[in-house]
Amino acid sequence: MSAVNFLNKLAITAAGAVATLGILAPASHGAVLGIYTLDNTLSASSVNPNLTFSNFSYTGSATPTFFNDNNSPTGQAYAANNWSSNSTIGNFFSFTVNPQTGYQMTLDSIALDERRSSTGIHNWEIRSSLDNYTTSLASFNVPDNENWRSGQTANLSSLFANLNSAVEFRIYGNNAESSVGTWRLDDVKVNGSVAAVSTPGETAVPEPGTILGSLIVAGLGMTMKRKQK
Repeated sequence: MSAVNFLNKLAITAAGAVATLGILAPASHGAVLGIYTLDNTLSASSVNPNLTFSNFSYTGSATPTFFNDNNSPTGQAYAANNWSSNSTIGNFFSFTVNPQTGYQMTLDSIALDERRSSTGIHNWEIRSSLDNYTTSLASFNVPDNENWRSGQTANLSSLFANLNSAVEFRIYGNNAESSVGTWRLDDVKVNGSVAAVSTPGETAVPEPGTILGSLIVAGLGMTMKRKQK
């Protein structure tokens, strides 16, 4: 058998092995790990089975409530007022993501829909418990209108890779025109991946790419030995 034919056959065999082991591989990078639809509920849905999400919450001096979101299809959104009239960080929405025992999570981004009232906020940002909410992970300017802005995305750094403990995120609004101005959030999504963590004495399952590479190297070695004979 020629080297080319041998490698073609090897590639087909490797692809089958990858497909067989696919269910043991880590989740695809950038998948939705959980979403807060905020349709009259503060619990998360579509949650990865190896994670837990806290209820969505509000901390501050206002009384949060559900409003019609006016998106298509129409549902609910979660809103509060009494946001800071300057750049001072005070009131916030928050939630916590926690990997279950034996798993680690990589969080890639947080996306959400938001809308201000006519006297609502002009800026918002996201911070996390990883540094005790010291650093802004992402900040946004809000146009002076009452339109819904969908899919506003905060991309997270490599600090959020391979985490095996809980992380809380806080979403702050500020620079409001008036204390009665409201700010609404909807469809808050967390994107990333989850992988099993091997324990001492346990054989880790190699990723498909590693298996394929090993098979190709082995095949080249066999081909070279045949040619030498």
